[in-house]
Amino acid sequence: MDYTSSYFAIIRQTLFNSRENDLSSDYKQIMQIAAKQSTVALHAGALLNNEQVDPNLRKWLQAQYAYNIQAQMTRGKWMMNIVKILQDNNIPVVLMKGYSLAVLYGNPDLREQGDVDLYVGKERYHEACELLRNAYPNSFWQSEEEGSKHFIFIPKEDMSLIVELHHQTAEFTAEKDTLYWLSLEAEGMTKNLGTIAGTSLRTPEPAFNAIYIFVHLWHHFISTGCSWRQLTDWALTLRESKDYIDPQKLRRQLTALHLLKPWQALGYLVCKRLQLPEDTMPLYTDKYRHLAKKLDTLILRDGHGGRKQHYFHLMKRPANRIMQIIRVLGQIAENFAFLFPLFPSIAIRESIHKLWK
Repeated sequence: MDYTSSYFAIIRQTLFNSRENDLSSDYKQIMQIAAKQSTVALHAGALLNNEQVDPNLRKWLQAQYAYNIQAQMTRGKWMMNIVKILQDNNIPVVLMKGYSLAVLYGNPDLREQGDVDLYVGKERYHEACELLRNAYPNSFWQSEEEGSKHFIFIPKEDMSLIVELHHQTAEFTAEKDTLYWLSLEAEGMTKNLGTIAGTSLRTPEPAFNAIYIFVHLWHHFISTGCSWRQLTDWALTLRESKDYIDPQKLRRQLTALHLLKPWQALGYLVCKRLQLPEDTMPLYTDKYRHLAKKLDTLILRDGHGGRKQHYFHLMKRPANRIMQIIRVLGQIAENFAFLFPLFPSIAIRESIHKLWK
């Protein structure tokens, strides 16, 4: 088994109870993929149980795994403190994305930690932002400009931690799509919420969470690149939410958002790489298998936020108005060039709406 296949075999073995044999002994190459795909903690935790791993590499794996455990504990403490501040002021909070998904890994320490994402909705969003400013006056924060879906807060005591306070879970290029999404969000983030056992933390309604996790990874894919950590999150979310998902309702939602084809292409890829039964993927089809191979190559190449940025994306925002327009048009052209060979109709639609804006 080559090292790329072994990378996926470790995910299957660790999270999906698959029996894997003949793993590649090229552990450094496996960990290089893991670093790009934001799954270092998962693969480090798995390889620490392998007696064939070189002692020097084992030390590095132990350090990486220990760092993730410490990061998990630190983020957990900060999150609970912030949630308490908001709940003490009767502001409802829903835990989104990363930290809430860690429990799906069986051992939460296996999921590489990222930001802490909390949803408070629009009604009391500015009040919530002000509470955090007052509670942590010396911290770094990014002003919640109109149109931005969240307020970014970095505590001075731990500059590695990013807290995102959301009044909106996602934003689309087309205003019509955003409005439709907000209608889904209105129910998915307020009714039939899930919980994390032993805590006061609420999580999104399961069926909404499944499509939300997908939308989030899709937006990463079309901008800076998504990772197998995000695709694994999605697979685990679907496994957890399968009894709540109505396939026909999901089809209508994805069709309205123009995301049915991406869902099915990436869904095929996830099932093949993780060797999951077809019935674990709602709306499964193999008609996009050739496209899935292209997506596989791009995701392994780019990983999380690693897509090579070209001239106009690297260009600093100019002061001159004409140059600002040229920069934006250049960025639209670069995005179009990436997306069109994969999803032509989406590329055209995205470009039109960006130009309209």
